Amino acid sequence: EFPGFLKNNIVAQYGTNGEDPANYGGEGLATFYMNPNPACNPPCYVDICTNNLLWREWGDVVIAGSWGGNGNTGAPGGWSGWVNTYGGTGVGNE
Repeated sequence: EFPGFLKNNIVAQYGTNGEDPANYGGEGLATFYMNPNPACNPPCYVDICTNNLLWREWGDVVIAGSWGGNGNTGAPGGWSGWVNTYGGTGVGNE
């Protein structure tokens, strides 16, 4: 088996009227989500997920689920966690 990876993606998330959908009774979904199912072992490794552009209109991107990178396992959270804690690369909405 091979671990999952995400390459060369452009993910743009738009909100309701430019705002978080939660402000209108909805829910903003994670920008990247990797299933935290224990059967998915090893988790998706951040260092093989390259050349991605992530953008979210109403705030920082959300990277949730089960990821591995730089000796860490878990959810990077936002762009800073993706790059600084898990060693991810790409372009975020900084």
